[in-house]
Formats: sequence, C-alpha cells, structure tokens
Amino acid sequence: MKVFYIPKTCLGEFFYDPASQRGVGISEGGILQVTMSQGYDPRIHRDYRECEVPEDIFDIFSRLSDSASKYTAAKRDVTEALRHFPRPETHCLSD
Repeated sequence: MKVFYIPKTCLGEFFYDPASQRGVGISEGGILQVTMSQGYDPRIHRDYRECEVPEDIFDIFSRLSDSASKYTAAKRDVTEALRHFPRPETHCLSD
C-alpha cells in the first residue's frame, strides 16, 4: 500500500492515503481528518515522502484516521456542552 507523509502543511504534519483519499493532519491545535478531492496530488509539496507500507502498517493508518474522527467529534461535543455552563471571566490578583 502507498502512503504519503508530508512534514509541514497548513494542516500540520500530514499523512495521506491515496487509495481512500483520506488524510490526517496533526498540529499543535489538534488533529484533523480530511477527505481530499479526486485530483489531489501530495507531490505538490516539495518535502513529501512516498512510502510503500505493509498491510499491517496500513491498518495503523486506518486506526489513526478513525481516531482523528473520534477526536474531532469529541472536541466538538465538549465545546458544545461547555456552552451551557456559566463561565464568568476570572481576574487574577497580582502582588
């Protein structure tokens, strides 16, 4: 199976599976799973790495992709839930 790794993109560190057209971006801001368009070519990035990986490694990519979806959904759910709690602005006293 072919997988692409791109160290720096606007989505952070990026892993892409051309067969499923799914990618996972990992940055300090979080994890994002995306489905790329039919014509997306990861070779547009100068520093891409194309790897042939064994099937068991590809299964790990699928787990990464699925976990990214769960992370995104959980983050959205937490943000939505927190909107229902009063959260007054706090002030810190300085010495």
